[in-house]
Amino acid sequence: MATTADSLVDKVKTTITVPDNQVLLTNERILEFINEEIDSEMVPLISSVNQDYFVAVENESLTAGESTYAIPYRAIGRALRDLKINDGSNVRSISKIPLEDAHLFRSASIPQSFYFMGDKIVLVPTPLGNNTLSLDKYYLSKPNRLVLLSEAGKITNISGTTLTLDNVPTDFTTSSLLDLIEGKQGHQNKAMDVAVVSVSGNQVEISAAPTGFNALAVGDYVATACESPVLQLPDEAVPLLVFRTAKRCLEALGDYEGSEAIDKEITKRKKQLERLIAPRAEGASTKIMQRFGLLRGYRGRYGRGIVY
Repeated sequence: MATTADSLVDKVKTTITVPDNQVLLTNERILEFINEEIDSEMVPLISSVNQDYFVAVENESLTAGESTYAIPYRAIGRALRDLKINDGSNVRSISKIPLEDAHLFRSASIPQSFYFMGDKIVLVPTPLGNNTLSLDKYYLSKPNRLVLLSEAGKITNISGTTLTLDNVPTDFTTSSLLDLIEGKQGHQNKAMDVAVVSVSGNQVEISAAPTGFNALAVGDYVATACESPVLQLPDEAVPLLVFRTAKRCLEALGDYEGSEAIDKEITKRKKQLERLIAPRAEGASTKIMQRFGLLRGYRGRYGRGIVY
């Protein structure tokens, strides 16, 4: 069963028994606390186990004569997990080099390395001539901001690129960009920043529908880009998230004694979560590979790079 933003709010209110007559902790305020806890505590904790829970990839074609490319705007910390050159049949990682050494990698027409310039990726050497190369940018993607079910829609029927939803928010217009979110546990983004072609009643026509293993299914969700009505964390993270948010709510109400009392439960739930989420493949060891050894085509730091 999907963990929705609405159900999370209810769990928090039940945990601390929020009085119905109080006006400070509205559903929207509690949801704001939940989102802050996801960003400041849950994502760093889950990322710290190094099990690639938030890895996503963006593919961008290389342009001859252009060396500068953008970091995906949803990347956590404006950082990359890996950067690869892809020609459609061969894929290889390229290494980060110091800016001071960029001039040493100018003798090839295919990028061998990269460095960061502010918020941009700079490839060296600059790609030249007609090519079919693309850049695979692997990064840790921020979970979408949680919104109430009333601010999103659930797919009840699919006909090509026309989606029938159980609810169409008023801000779904032809100028909107949408995220298409898996309805099953994990709730990954099947597609991001999808343009809206038309909106009519409970039907939304989108510019393109994802295919393959990301193909849409009845029960998936549609939300404004960077938003989601369902939690994009492992279900096992729910208890810790609820207790951490409950602590924030108690502090907001001035109940510092209650806030301190909940700390033991937070510590307990944190340890349980860490045990459950790592390792993800318990029976499989991680294979260590010498990525830049001679057997893999490396010819030294200045030896004109890696054989492609």
